[in-house]
Amino acid sequence: SSALRRVPRPYRRGREAATMTAHSPDVPPGDDDPRSEGYGYGGRIASFRANEFARIDDSGVAYCDHAGAPPHSESLVRESLRMMERTLLGNPHSAHDAGARTRALVDEARDATLTHLNAPVGEYAVVFTSGATGAMRLLAEAFPWSAAGSEFAYTRGNHTSVVGARGCAMAAGAKVSVVDVVATDPESSIRRGESKLLDDDDERGWRVTRSHEIVPETAGGVRGDRTHARARDEPGAHPSTKGPGPVSHSLFAYSAECNLTGERRPPTVARAFVNGERGTRVGSDEGAKTTRWWTVCDAAKACALAPPDLSADDAPDFVLVSFYKIFGFPAGVGALVARRSALEVLTPRYFGGGVAAGVDACEDFFVRRSGAEGFEDGTLPFTAIAAIPAGFRSLARLAEDPPARDGDGDWDEKSAPTQDGDSTQNQNRGRRRGSREGAERADAHAFAVAARCVESLLSLKHRDGSPVVVLYGGGWLNTGQSNTGPSNTGQSNMGPSNTGQ
Repeated sequence: SSALRRVPRPYRRGREAATMTAHSPDVPPGDDDPRSEGYGYGGRIASFRANEFARIDDSGVAYCDHAGAPPHSESLVRESLRMMERTLLGNPHSAHDAGARTRALVDEARDATLTHLNAPVGEYAVVFTSGATGAMRLLAEAFPWSAAGSEFAYTRGNHTSVVGARGCAMAAGAKVSVVDVVATDPESSIRRGESKLLDDDDERGWRVTRSHEIVPETAGGVRGDRTHARARDEPGAHPSTKGPGPVSHSLFAYSAECNLTGERRPPTVARAFVNGERGTRVGSDEGAKTTRWWTVCDAAKACALAPPDLSADDAPDFVLVSFYKIFGFPAGVGALVARRSALEVLTPRYFGGGVAAGVDACEDFFVRRSGAEGFEDGTLPFTAIAAIPAGFRSLARLAEDPPARDGDGDWDEKSAPTQDGDSTQNQNRGRRRGSREGAERADAHAFAVAARCVESLLSLKHRDGSPVVVLYGGGWLNTGQSNTGPSNTGQSNMGPSNTGQ
């Protein structure tokens, strides 16, 4: 019933009442106030809720499904709509001025995405897709699997959309393995040969061990599924540049943050596995094949609060991104962020409008565009993509103190990028705190809320002293563990755009 789902409103209705509440920035936090541990965006939580998320309080519900879809901020929608009202957009593949303006907006979205991931200039490219699932499907279908030496290895805690790539690997005859990743004390003794162990920045060790191999006969529910039928050809065997034998390609997949528990795994997990596999030779010494390992990080859940750092030594080759999971809007757009060298390995079989530099309908002639555009079949959802830079600006505003006054719907032609993808206002914004700093601030707030919720839940006891609640996810029994990100639980007080991915 509605009575069961309604909760007491922590703030009064209406924007003008925000400064009159118990959680007002004017009220100093007490010892039991979660703001004392990173809560509230520097005391601005009340104004954020009133000005950006009043509909949540007006509905009288506690919204806790940020992992599924975070609420979008009102200023993000206003800014996006104002841009569409004042800008003539066109097909980005067209050569007229409207098409050029749209291409500039698309390029601005690419640049904003790379900036959020701290990607080195020129090293990565952004391929727009329908979402993180679409990004993984593109990678799985275009990856050069081979029956002779290729392997798809993925950690057990991966999302279904990542696990589903095994169908493409099996169809090509590649090996598929499930990998267990367990955080362990760095002083733990691990028998050589069973696993690999590395320490991350939090002085925790990670035990990375093959659990078992998946074969078509034992892949539950897929026996006889044609998606797992052996392909007649064997793509992926390319001449090796470092030896006489050919090189096969393998892929290791891990999740930056578990969708169920919120446990975060650093790229050292991939390094621990791949370093043990790199240079593995299959077959006899003469004509032996070398496996080249690539890594893919599912960052759909982590990008809002703890985005990967692509400038790090252990940065993945591919990253899966979903934009609505970062700031709630727009939906239906994601990206495969990939090293440019990694894109050169992918070989999509299908081609559609937009990716063709040249094609002959009567002859077997087709030339694919270079770079990211060579993987974006059809016309991009450019009106949705044009909203992505505003989304990152809304995330960056969480780190502003005092908050910036842009993004309130006063978008005009001066805010739009020129054909070189920049503008005076964008240059000014670049000197402010960026979206990564906003994500860090959101992470601190979300963790404070989740930790407070965990503490309260663990205190609940039955009359016989047994616990009422069982919590899942490593680290929450000790809420000081920073390697665990906030999951769905207890995120009803979170601020704009983000959180709880």
